[in-house]
Amino acid sequence: MSTDNKKEVKKVKYPVIEMDKKGKLILPDHIITQINILHGKVGAKEWSGLLLYDVISGSPAKPEGFVLKAKHIFLMDIGTGAYTEYETDGDIVDLYDNVEGAMEAKMGHIHTHHSMGAYFSGTDTEELDDNVDKHNYYLSLIVSFNGVYAAKVAFLSDVHTSSKLSYVDDGGKPKHFKTDKVQKSMVTVDMSVYYEKPDKFFYDRYSQVVKKIAEKEKLKPKVLYGAKTYYPNAFQQSLLKGTSISKIDSDPKKMTDFEVEKLARNLFSVTPELDEAKGAYHILHTLSNSKKEEIEFYYDYFSKHIEVIIENFFDQSIEVDEMIEVIAEVSASMVRFSNNPHLKDIIEGIDEVLEEFLAHYQAREEEDDDEDNTIESKLTKEANALT
Repeated sequence: MSTDNKKEVKKVKYPVIEMDKKGKLILPDHIITQINILHGKVGAKEWSGLLLYDVISGSPAKPEGFVLKAKHIFLMDIGTGAYTEYETDGDIVDLYDNVEGAMEAKMGHIHTHHSMGAYFSGTDTEELDDNVDKHNYYLSLIVSFNGVYAAKVAFLSDVHTSSKLSYVDDGGKPKHFKTDKVQKSMVTVDMSVYYEKPDKFFYDRYSQVVKKIAEKEKLKPKVLYGAKTYYPNAFQQSLLKGTSISKIDSDPKKMTDFEVEKLARNLFSVTPELDEAKGAYHILHTLSNSKKEEIEFYYDYFSKHIEVIIENFFDQSIEVDEMIEVIAEVSASMVRFSNNPHLKDIIEGIDEVLEEFLAHYQAREEEDDDEDNTIESKLTKEANALT
């Protein structure tokens, strides 16, 4: 929640009128970068600040042609996991001194719901109530880890209403009259949030890959109940049997995205019992906030449990070539977080532990093979001597 003056107690709660059409808010690449950096550095806490933006076209009176473009984020507060607030103070001078065109830009509000998803809660609506009267119209943008954002523009308007009333006079005759009322209300416009796409080829590739995956899914055999044959995957088999999916019965060299994600989060949190529910990002973020001595202990503990977790996961011992493939898949799954500077060190550390484990695993397997060959050779010689 953002307030311009903490001492001011806002007693007015405006009636809300929602426009039925949406406007458009464009987020340039540098704004997305700023949001991602703040998410990476702050983690699972709510942060908030000023959002500078320009009006590209239209007005909130006709939302279908109303287009805004974000310009700069000026961080004001880092709060708790559930709350953030700030006062507009003297720091704003830094904004005007360092951001070109800041004086001419319009000023709105931005804050994060981190892992909770972006939506306008009761507190967020109260924030609109508190600040809408300080602007001709007021933009509020809510962001989250998943990249799906919510935005509204709010403004105040006098709403005129007329009512026809009647009463019966002393002579028993009905009398009709009309009253006019003017009430101050808050009008809100939902804003569809768009990423600016200077590199159209890059962004279009995402849609192409999603489409290709969907087409492949259509070609897969469907699960058909009854007398017909079906070929369910490991996940579907577990659901049909009503059993746990903590162990995956599949080829380590042909892991699905689902299997890689599940194995990674159990590896990172070191849970041989395979019951970790937190996502990989949250586990890595928690680790990145740990003290140096805690991290060193974690790396040591992690390295000792890698093999047992992987073998528990597949419910079988793993050959060298299979282990190489599994480790490669888990390492690749961390690449999606590599652009987050807050997670860079922990990702590099885990990758190093995985590489060291794999090297020891390969060396151990080679020693076992050499020992087996030696024993076999000795037995062969003894057998030949007997004959």
